Amino acid sequence: FYPINERTWYAKSSIILGTPSVGAWNFNEGSENIAYDSSRRGSDGVVKGAEWSVDTPYGTGHSLRFSSFGNGTVIHNFVNVENSPWLNFEGRREFTFETMFKLPLDNNAGGPIVYRRTGNGGSSHSLWINSNNLRGYVEFKGYNSTVGQTGISLLGSTVLERDRWYHLGANYDGEALRLYLDGQLDGELFVGSLSIVDSNLNSLVIGANSVESQSTMFQFFGWLDDIKVSNRYYDLSNISNRDYGDLRLICVKY
Repeated sequence: FYPINERTWYAKSSIILGTPSVGAWNFNEGSENIAYDSSRRGSDGVVKGAEWSVDTPYGTGHSLRFSSFGNGTVIHNFVNVENSPWLNFEGRREFTFETMFKLPLDNNAGGPIVYRRTGNGGSSHSLWINSNNLRGYVEFKGYNSTVGQTGISLLGSTVLERDRWYHLGANYDGEALRLYLDGQLDGELFVGSLSIVDSNLNSLVIGANSVESQSTMFQFFGWLDDIKVSNRYYDLSNISNRDYGDLRLICVKY
């Protein structure tokens, strides 16, 4: 329980109501190397390189910090979530991603937040902060009989500030791909009906686009919290009436 005033408290839980997910990581473990999946789908992640942090958007709990250097050495930062049927979006025509993030003050900032590789490289679906211009970015690989297989991407319109927390979301409803920043529409692209191409056994990676050191590897630099992946579409236009990552039960003393 956390006090609001002398007569009112709220109870905090990691359960999220009304937003179906196939993977949800709130990073509240604070130690060890496992990020547990609070969606109860069993998609726990192995933390490598990233550091637990008490810097969070809520002032309580933990987040994960992904940094470029440690003791003068480049760190390979990521959370590896092994492949499972829940995380395979093959043939789906909708999805939703959410996260809280904060960019550092140093030069390196942004990068891949959630990344699912295809079997021959590239992305099946992913959510980024574009490191070159500090804007939200989402992409997926789709297919229909008219256009065949095609890559779809959308860049947000807002240039992000450093050293502050944001909520970033992206969804696809079978017709339009959209980006949201703090509950406000930040980009929209109508692409028509496409099935997601995800016929692979690769893991879902948080904070990088690969679990192997290679010349084409990109990493996220900054803080991440409350990541959520869904194979269904849901509305992201109003986050003011829900506390993302928490269920707050208001308790009043009489």
